[in-house]
Amino acid sequence: MREGERDAVVRTDVAADGTVNVEDACEFTGLKRTFIYKLMTDGKLAYTTVGRRRLIFRSSLRNLLRRDAVTPTADATPEDARV
Repeated sequence: MREGERDAVVRTDVAADGTVNVEDACEFTGLKRTFIYKLMTDGKLAYTTVGRRRLIFRSSLRNLLRRDAVTPTADATPEDARV
């Protein structure tokens, strides 16, 4: 396999799950647009560019939400969640 072909295979594997634009990422996560851009700039959210458009990998969004998820303890009650 030549180098150009290998690069194409890697890109295809990474993008197999699909991408979303910034607006859809905001809707999916509930995060603000500026925070999504900050996550991309900080390298915490994988994306690719097509022209001037940034497309975020869905798998990266799911990983972000999983990484920051909080697992409740068995003895937690709804009153514990109130602020």
